Amino acid sequence: MSRLSTIDATSGTFETKFIFRIWFVEPGLRGREAIAHGAWESWQDDCPHRPAVDALSFANSKDVTVEVSSAALVHKIGMASVPGLVKLNLWVTGTLTQTFSMERFPYDSHFLSIHFRSYFGSKDYRLEPFHDHIDFKFAFQLPDFHVYQPPLASVSNASELVGGDGSTKHRVVIAVAVQRKAFSHELNIICMLVFINLVAFTSFLMDSLADKMSVTLTLLLTTVAFKLVVADKLPPVSYLTTMDLYMISSFAFLGLVILENVLYGVANEQPVFVNAVIVSWALFQLAFFTWTQFARRPLTQACAGGREHHLHLLSSGMVEAEPLSSQLDLVQKGGDD
Repeated sequence: MSRLSTIDATSGTFETKFIFRIWFVEPGLRGREAIAHGAWESWQDDCPHRPAVDALSFANSKDVTVEVSSAALVHKIGMASVPGLVKLNLWVTGTLTQTFSMERFPYDSHFLSIHFRSYFGSKDYRLEPFHDHIDFKFAFQLPDFHVYQPPLASVSNASELVGGDGSTKHRVVIAVAVQRKAFSHELNIICMLVFINLVAFTSFLMDSLADKMSVTLTLLLTTVAFKLVVADKLPPVSYLTTMDLYMISSFAFLGLVILENVLYGVANEQPVFVNAVIVSWALFQLAFFTWTQFARRPLTQACAGGREHHLHLLSSGMVEAEPLSSQLDLVQKGGDD
């Protein structure tokens, strides 16, 4: 179960709340009867080898709190018997960090990932995700993004450097893919710029140079004022986003219209590139619309197998570890150790 609320792509953080389930083997409890959740008051005293999960257990935590929800002595997982197996439910609440790329804004897609370290407290554990017990049911509280379905994008093992001696520990990364809803920006920004360009093209039908320049310069000033008004709706990044490029293209087409009107006043005839300006504008709008449809496509490969996320891990210097296999054997072996 998970709740996602505030996603701040500019500052690179998101807020979440989820249950972190841990199964571990307590050797001293192999002969005891199973104890259900809520009925085991002395579980902390009975489990001296329990993992000490805290905020430092999450590699990308910024402000995280961990609270114990319940513990149970189950002795099995699924249909497999594991003597001494303890199931621990932890509520994890807080803010996590994430690297966001805003180059495709407002058609940007992102991975929200949770990095579980294998080093809890002073002990090193071998973490193995049980895929059958991973249940992501999102309570999404922001209208600006939607979660790709299925919500679980990838579960992967990765390694990280620990300490100055070059030693490595492994971590488990769970990631989900989200995409911004672009309809509001399309309606309030892109459609307005399209309308301004269309009005500017009406100056081609006027005979008076004064009328032509009056219309185009007024629309140019309108576009500048419009850019200043919507500036707070755009991400404050140091590189150009898709929305920035579209607004620049609108300025460029207005500049071409003004240039055509000036040449008309000098040569007293319509230049041959008038039709070229209109056709190029129409082709640009068609190409932009086609690209946006491509950008809207769900990240099918990422949702199915997490391939894109694995590539992101590799590009970040995190090497993917061995495949996730033989989970039950590793749990039993960990209990023997």
